Amino acid sequence: VAAVFLGTSVDLSSPKVVRSSAGALFHLPTVQSDDVMGSLGHLSNERVRLLGTAMTEGVNYCDAGTLSGSVAIVMGNEGHGLDDQVSSMLDGWITIPMHGRTESLNVGMATSVLCFEAARQRAGT
Repeated sequence: VAAVFLGTSVDLSSPKVVRSSAGALFHLPTVQSDDVMGSLGHLSNERVRLLGTAMTEGVNYCDAGTLSGSVAIVMGNEGHGLDDQVSSMLDGWITIPMHGRTESLNVGMATSVLCFEAARQRAGT
């Protein structure tokens, strides 16, 4: 398990990021790279499934097995999602269903939901 930050994502050394991680940054392997396509290509070559997040039309994230095994959850920009070049590298899409009039979660909250679900599936509970 690791957190990979590609392109113009957050600066991991920012005091706000360190504080908001509640210490997780000191216990979780992290990688930062400006080479988005090269990094995704490397993961794919290592047989890591690349699952992108989408507001609709993805597989429900709760479906058994979706987040187990060697998988990378690819999160996009809150306003624009994943660009076409990144989307072309993906093996599939996952969605966090929204109910009622809710449109979406911010990327930090969505990432939290998906990470906890991945941990739950891997634990077999």
